[in-house]
Amino acid sequence: MLNGNSASSPLRMFFRAVLALAVLGFIACPCRAQAPALSPAWDRQLPQSIEWYVRTSEGVLIVRAGETLSAIDGLDGKLLWSLPYIEIGGAYAPKKELLAKMAGGSTRGRNLLEVPGLSILLINRAKLSKQDDPGHLLGVDLWSGKILWQQPELDNLFQLIPFYEHGRVLLVTSNATEAETIASYQTGVGCNFDPCNGGLTYFFRPHMTLLDPLTGHADWMA
Repeated sequence: MLNGNSASSPLRMFFRAVLALAVLGFIACPCRAQAPALSPAWDRQLPQSIEWYVRTSEGVLIVRAGETLSAIDGLDGKLLWSLPYIEIGGAYAPKKELLAKMAGGSTRGRNLLEVPGLSILLINRAKLSKQDDPGHLLGVDLWSGKILWQQPELDNLFQLIPFYEHGRVLLVTSNATEAETIASYQTGVGCNFDPCNGGLTYFFRPHMTLLDPLTGHADWMA
């Protein structure tokens, strides 16, 4: 009578050899060692170098290149619109110790805010020509670039708080200079304490404007 273990031993050895060869082949296969080639979904050349860009909640890229402000569809790279000349004032660069405390931590997109859900871009302290003085607060259609309305410019934009149930947005602005803003942060003078957030919310004395984003009409300013 044959021993079951001895009868199956050659068969086991055969399957072990096949498995070992398969593992070695998997490791040695050059196609596994090379990552697939990646290519960009789209490419767009601009006439001037890019200073900064921001991405909106709807996937539109707002790009600052030289004196031009452009909107590019982030999905396919299509140029949606372009303002060939626009000056956006007030984009000063705070010192490094203040950058970490301020929106974005950089100077890009200053005085430019999106109204989420309404496809409206607010551009403050905007001048559309070299003779355009003073500047304006513009309401721009995010997808077409059409200027829906314009009002006198406000102080530097820092924050936008939407009140959708009332069809309004609250704009938080300040006319503080860079030196005044830094001094306010360092000394605490003019800061606003918010107990709900457990600390300082602004390092300057803010101004508030309640605005209709569809028409630009200001209900009140404080």
